[in-house]
Formats: sequence, structure tokens, C-alpha cells
Amino acid sequence: MRKIILAHLRLQAVKQTAHSPLASVRMLASQYGCAPRTVYAVLNVLVKDGLLYSIPCKGFFWGAQSQRPIPKTFQRINPKELARKTFIDDLGKGAFHPFQSLPSIKALAEIYQIPIRVMATILADLAFEKIIVRNGRSYELIKQRSSVFQTQIILITRCSISGELIFDSEREFDFIKSVRHEAQERGLQERGLQVRVIGYESDQSSGMFLDQTAQEFIFSKSPNSTLGIIVSTWLMRDPYSLIKRISRWGIPIGVWWEHPIEYIPRSSKFSSKNIALFNLAFGATPGRLVAEHLIARSYSTIGFISPFHKSEWSIQRLEGLKSRLHELPQMNVFEFTDSSRYSERDYLEKSSSLEQGQKEMQRVVHKLMKQMPAQSLDAVVCVNDITAMYFVNQLRKNNMPRPHIVSFDNTSVSDRLQFDSFEFQTIGMVRQMLYFITNPKAELFKKHELLEMVGRVVVKQTA
Repeated sequence: MRKIILAHLRLQAVKQTAHSPLASVRMLASQYGCAPRTVYAVLNVLVKDGLLYSIPCKGFFWGAQSQRPIPKTFQRINPKELARKTFIDDLGKGAFHPFQSLPSIKALAEIYQIPIRVMATILADLAFEKIIVRNGRSYELIKQRSSVFQTQIILITRCSISGELIFDSEREFDFIKSVRHEAQERGLQERGLQVRVIGYESDQSSGMFLDQTAQEFIFSKSPNSTLGIIVSTWLMRDPYSLIKRISRWGIPIGVWWEHPIEYIPRSSKFSSKNIALFNLAFGATPGRLVAEHLIARSYSTIGFISPFHKSEWSIQRLEGLKSRLHELPQMNVFEFTDSSRYSERDYLEKSSSLEQGQKEMQRVVHKLMKQMPAQSLDAVVCVNDITAMYFVNQLRKNNMPRPHIVSFDNTSVSDRLQFDSFEFQTIGMVRQMLYFITNPKAELFKKHELLEMVGRVVVKQTA
């Protein structure tokens, strides 16, 4: 693997502008499907060859360092403090499995590009602050023991008036499966942790909790056996009212906040402080990570296409993409967006049939494609896999050349049509939720109003 990465980066070095940055070690490791230490070793070889240079705490850059002195602002950065902050952020984002030992001190030192002795000091400091704990030669997150009587987790998600659960996307279904799977894994330690799924029918004026038989669920009948609650707010019209109601139950609540970040209610409005909100798909970070993916492949002319640009998630993905690409002068971003609809569901609800809704989405994507510049684009970023599907189908229909395509969601569509797609780490978020409801007083959660989960681009194109 080292030889393959080394050969690929040597070829890229010929095309690169001096002093332009590489993607981070962690991002490159994700792209090549290898350990960060492997990438770090390859980059050090290229540094010795004079093709790269590194700046402490800023990463690796193309060219020779002697061509430009290290800016004084970079010299003033404290490597230990930056590594410590990044490491703590990664713990909160689910970059490491919360129920397993952390990587070795040597591996962590390579990931965060600091000496082993400095990483050892950081780990010792965090152990003293009771964020992590030493277990033999390794470290892990601190864990509390739940009562032997707490044998279940309540999972709340949308349902119909008949109590049937509603899934409008693969991600919702993956979320349910991940909760069951991870609870079963934890069950070995929690003495048989069970998941009880309760539907929330949000179309009623006050909202109703229903079980699978469409009977109203009354929590007070089994509070002592419940360890905590996990909530999906996907497409809920009034998630605040739901959270406010269940916060009165007085047990830890992990919330998948599937809404714009600025709509987060203040925790002081809730009856319970044992609430942690987790962001999976909103925000600019996914866009920035896709930009890193494109930078690593030396693309310079990028298109962004979205038929759902009335939504916050579409706007934020574009903002993240642009904010990273515009840091490099050679990068050009072209926008092709339609702001009349929020989502695929919006198209379908405003059409007379499923077929008509799909035809309307296809028409809008085709219209946006006609706006693309005459010169070829190196890569096209689609706002989600549905958009990418219509984009690819239109290219095939018109016998047009296919640029490098990157999308978001990493659904089965991206595998079927073979384009790269950003994967929102649903299972990582579920693990963090379970860690929270089993450790609601952990220091890791005390300073965060919202925990933004880590994600990655899954590569499916060979060129």
C-alpha cells in the first residue's frame, strides 16, 4: 500500500502549485483506505525527497520549504495545545469507538503529528481531568456502571396514526438498525440491554406516543427499567415540543438533531439537563471534507448542482465546499442551483403522483445541467445521491463525457452507479449516543451544545 500511495503522490507532485496544502493525514488515510501512520510514513519520504515540506500544526505542503520561510503566525502556534484541542474534538465527534480502547500513544502521535512524549503528556492530562482513564498500557473513555434494573433503551422516531414507523430514507432505516446492533453489543456488558421502539405521531395537535399496536404509550409505567432515550427528529415538524415533553421524564436523552443548527433550543428551557444533541448531516463540515477530497486529486474546476437549494443543508454544503476551495487561488467553483424546493419529499408532495414528482426532479436537474459552462468541469459535486443519479442518467442519455462525481449520503445508488459519496457516520453517532446515555455526566459532554459527527468520502471511482 505504501508503494501505491507513494507513486500516486509523486505523480501529483508534478502538477501541484508550490506551497499549496495537501489534505490532512486523516483525510488521506480515509481516501486510500489505510492507517494514518501509513500515510504519515509516505509523506515523510516525500519530505526527504524535497517534494513536500511540513509546518507544525498546519500540515504538509507541496514544494520545498526553502522557497518560502515559515510565517511567524505559524511559528507562534503551540503544537501541544492544537493537538489536544483536535483530539478532544475528535473524541466528541465519534472519530474513535467510545467503548473500545484508544489507539496506542505512538499511533495517536502520528495522527496528530506531534512527538510521542507530547502525546503521552496530553493523555495523562486528560486522565487527570477525568475525560479518559488508563487501562493497562492503553487509554479509554471513562465509563459508568448502570443499575442492574435498567435493562432497556427507548427509541423514539416518527410514525403514522396507526403506529407504523415512517422511513423516508435509507439513513433513517440505518439509524434504527444501528441502534439495535450497538445496544446488543453493549448488552453483553449491560446485562441484556433491549431496545423498545416507540412511534411519535407529530401531525396531531399535541403529538402522540404510540406503540406498534397503535396504543398510546405511557412512560410512567416503566421508568425504573429505562436506561435512557434515543430520539430521531428526522422530518419532525416540531421537535422542540417532543424534546420538552420527554425531558420531564428525568433520564438521559440523546437526540439526533436533523434540523438547521440555528434552530437548536436552549437546554435551559428543558426540565432535564441530561440532554445531548448530535448533528449528522447539517453544517458546513461535510462540504469542506468533500473539498479536501477534490484537492487531494488535483481538481481545479468544480461544479456544484442542487435542485433542493431552498434547504439549509444544501446551502451549508455549498458554503463548506466554497470556503475550503476558495482558500486556494487556482480553484474555481461554479454553482447550479434551484431554490424552489426543500427536498425530494417536497417535490413528491407537490406533484399529483410519485412518477410526476420524479419527472419534475429530473427536469430541474436537466435544466441546471444546461447552465454548465462550455469548458469541461474536472469534477461535479451533487448535493445528494438522488441528484447524482439524475445527473448520471442525463449524461448517459445524451452520450456526454462523465466528470469525476462526488455526492452526499453514500446510499446504494452511489454503489450502483459508481460515484464517490460522502458517508454520514450514522453508526458512529449511535455509539456516541449510547455512550452519553450510559455516561451522562462525562466531562466530554459538558461544554458542547451540539456534537457534530465525523464523516468521510467513500471512494468508488478508480479515476
